[in-house]
This record gives sequence, structure tokens and C-alpha cells, in this order.
Amino acid sequence: MEDPSDISCLNQSQQHVLETLSKPGYANRILPHDAHIQKASNNLATNAPSNGWGIVKTTAHLLEDIAPALNGQALSPHYYGFVTGGVTPAAKVAENLVSTYDQNVHVHLPETTIATELEDRALKLLLELLDFNVEEWASRTFTTGATASNIIGLACGREFVVNNAIQSRSKESTSPRQETVGEDGLLAACRAADITDVQGAEGLELADSITGDAHKLLNVPYDCGFFFSRHAGLAQQVFQNPNAAYLSSGIAGVGMIQSPLNVGLENSRRFRALPVYATLVSYGRIGYQDLLQRQIRFARRIACYIHHHQDFDLLPRSLKDEACINQRVYIIVLFRAKEDALNNTLVKRLNASSQMYVSGTSWERHQACRIAAANWQVDPERDVAHVQAVFEKVLADWRHEHFS
Repeated sequence: MEDPSDISCLNQSQQHVLETLSKPGYANRILPHDAHIQKASNNLATNAPSNGWGIVKTTAHLLEDIAPALNGQALSPHYYGFVTGGVTPAAKVAENLVSTYDQNVHVHLPETTIATELEDRALKLLLELLDFNVEEWASRTFTTGATASNIIGLACGREFVVNNAIQSRSKESTSPRQETVGEDGLLAACRAADITDVQGAEGLELADSITGDAHKLLNVPYDCGFFFSRHAGLAQQVFQNPNAAYLSSGIAGVGMIQSPLNVGLENSRRFRALPVYATLVSYGRIGYQDLLQRQIRFARRIACYIHHHQDFDLLPRSLKDEACINQRVYIIVLFRAKEDALNNTLVKRLNASSQMYVSGTSWERHQACRIAAANWQVDPERDVAHVQAVFEKVLADWRHEHFS
């Protein structure tokens, strides 16, 4: 950058980020004020300007209009909507480098960049974190998320079945079972974290493929998923770039790193591996064991609080005691208010506090609430007390409205 204005605006942006991150996570407002959202909406560009606003005005627009209208889903440990995760500090550091160097990780050209080698190493580290034998999972790649990973798995499964049918010359002799089965990476993570009572994890080691969301499981920036398969050449049969010679690395051989564009959906790929690599080497296996165990302890304590509360129902109702909760609750807690009048507005009331955020859902044709513990900042002792205080305040306000 040679233009002083560019440097100045970049400095302003970085200063804003540092000021935001310097606050404790629990001190960040979870939802923006309505006025901030309205202001941002009113000030959005209505068309593509002929001459452009220039970087100085654009930076002011981003920092003064747009940033205050964004929610704190990654910043606050009390955002429990969906399963969104957060961004660990090490992943944030790496993400700055991702934007600065803007690598297109598509062709393995080891003499020009470390990017493809680092991606392969990050995938191996992730396999080790999940306690899988790296040699057994020879096909591996990062994707935009578990949805894309599942599509890759389906495509590979179809290829496997078709190959078998061609070899046998008879569809009748081909097993109807799809050989590539997508599994939730959380199950593997629970096992790796020495959480041994995971229902649904049985037989995980028999799967031919595993998919997951790294932006949830590892708390790296959106978007990032992963795909692992035991079948080394299958993905390449499906996704190999057939014609463009300029997209060939010219490197081949057993054990060589495959060009990512030949084993996945995308030809143009963000350097998603760098935040994954950074967070794995920064916190290690023990750090991620601790993270997942904290999330589960928090969720189970909240579930127990709701279970014993006279005004709420823990869902499903088969969670009849603390022993069941400690066997079946991991990071998701479903609940509803017993009074329909309160239940119909419970999500709105909890979120209006801006002290926490929950998702709305339904259970047995009734509205319900959903808490998902997924942020790296979770602190069971602090956060359980915080959530209980919000619940009691919402209850007190509702009673005051209806019975005073």
C-alpha cells in the first residue's frame, strides 16, 4: 500500500478490532440496538456509485454504521443460538494473515507457497485430535462446511457403487448399502475428549467417511468444514479437473499431496486451513478436551437447573433425572415454560434482555427454546449463574405484568 489513506484506514479498522477484542467476552452486547440496525439499513448504498465513495468514507461507513449493527455471536460466551462457535485468539491471528496474503489454495505448487502443505498438515493434526489413524484416512480436504462435505461424501459413495456395478457387470451383486457414511464430527470429538458415554458414537470407526464443521467444533472463522475418507483415490475420480493443463501441479506419486481442486467441489479456495492449523498447535489436544468438557458441563448444569425448576419443562421429558441428563445431554438443551402464555413469548423475552441469546424451536407441536453451548469462552461456574439470573429476571417481569 503506497497511498497514506489506505494505511490510515487499515489502522483505524485494526484499532476498532483491538478495542472490541480488549473487552471481556461476557461484557459484549449480544444483539445490536434496534436504532443501530435501522441506521445501518438507512445508510446502505442503494446503487453502485459511479465514482465510488473512496476508502476514507467507506471505512467510516463500515465502522460507524455497519459494525454497531452486527451481533456478538462470536464475541460473547452467552450467545447460545444455533451452534455457531466463536473464534479462538490464535485463529483470529491466523485469519488476519489469511486476508493479507489471500492465498488461493487450489493447486499443489510447493515451490511457490507453503499453503497446500500446511493444509495437509492441518488435516492430519485434526485427525490426530479426533483420535483417528492418519494413514487410514488418506483422502482429506477442507470445505465451506459440513453441507459441502456431505455432498462430497454422497458423490464418492455413488462413485463407489457405480464402480462396483461396472466391475461386477451386475447391479444385483452390488451391496445396496451406501459405503460412504457422513458422521457428525462432534461424536469423534467427544471420544477424543475422553467422554466415553456418547450415545450414537458406537461404530464410528467403521465409517468410510466423516464430515464436520470446523467453525463449530474448533471455533475457527466461518466458513470451514472438513471431509475425511478411507478411499484414497475415490474423490479424485469424481472431482479431477479433466482438461485444464494449467491447473496441473505436474507432481504425482503415492503419498504426494493432492491438489485440493481435484478432491473437492471448488476450484477457488480460501486459505481456511491456516486458522485451523494455528488453533490446533496453539491449544493442542488437552486444550480442546478442556473446551468440550466445559461446554458439556455447562449444558448439563443448565439442564439440571431447568429440570428442577417449577416453571420450566426440560425436553424431551424422558430426561427424568440427573442420571439421564448426565448420560444424554452434551451441548444442546431444549426446554419450554409450563405456562403457555409465558412460553409463547419466552424466546423473545430471553433475547430482549441482551444478556443471552437462544434459538426458537418446536417440540410436540409447542414452541420451545434451544440453548447450544459452542463458544470457546464458556465458563460453567460464571455462565450458569448468569443464565439463571436472566431466567429469574424474565420470570419476575412476566409475573409482574400478569399478576400485579
